[in-house]
Amino acid sequence: MSIEGILDKLLAEVPGAVGVSLLDDTGESIQTTSRNLPQGEMSTIGTLAEIQLRQLRRLLEAEEGERGTLVLEAENLSLLARQLVDGYVLVLTQRAPGTIAMTRRSLDRAALVLEQEVLG
Repeated sequence: MSIEGILDKLLAEVPGAVGVSLLDDTGESIQTTSRNLPQGEMSTIGTLAEIQLRQLRRLLEAEEGERGTLVLEAENLSLLARQLVDGYVLVLTQRAPGTIAMTRRSLDRAALVLEQEVLG
């Protein structure tokens, strides 16, 4: 499956999802898919999430190979950033109310597919 196909599927399966981005290890957007959100705005959200995820990782001094998910919640918006192999980051933005546990499972499934089929 293509990156675009994986992101489109994730966007469709998560209730309230408004955007999904795949970022490289420099924070640059490789692919962004959004619904009712300007493309530039989604890229900016993704880059900010990637920066926060790196800072959090440094603070926690995570073990090599350990990957985490950063969850930021605001009144009307949730952002989940999931680390992937080789520094890639998958970012999903969701309008509240959303079920974070369900969203994390969907994000984890999409991350696994990206790592197995695309990023290898």
